[in-house]
Amino acid sequence: MKSLKYIASIAALSGTILAGSAAIGTASAVTLFGSVEFGSGSNRGDILAIDQIDATIYSTIGNPTTNTGITGLGFDNSGALWGSTLAGQATTSTLIQINPDNSSLVNTVGSIHTNSGDVAGSSVSIGDLA
Repeated sequence: MKSLKYIASIAALSGTILAGSAAIGTASAVTLFGSVEFGSGSNRGDILAIDQIDATIYSTIGNPTTNTGITGLGFDNSGALWGSTLAGQATTSTLIQINPDNSSLVNTVGSIHTNSGDVAGSSVSIGDLA
């Protein structure tokens, strides 16, 4: 399993949960990514670019999901962007790979679980990765 470089803390903004992650680099070259966990139905799952100076959302990059919240983001050592999804309470989270340039879905790895021998019996529901 690939290790994540950074996972920033969770911040609540007007009832929308944002989880941010940034790649290693100089301050001027780093983009801070955020995701909408359970906002309105129209923006649930959006990947956002956030200004690190004043915390303004300056663009919506895209949405790799269909009405599913993104509960965590992180880059691995090769620069791939990964996210966990959650469709609602008492649902199983899914690990996905996201294109950081346009937020398109690269790959759905599958349900997140604690035991590869018992995927259904050891499923995990992730509310946030902070």
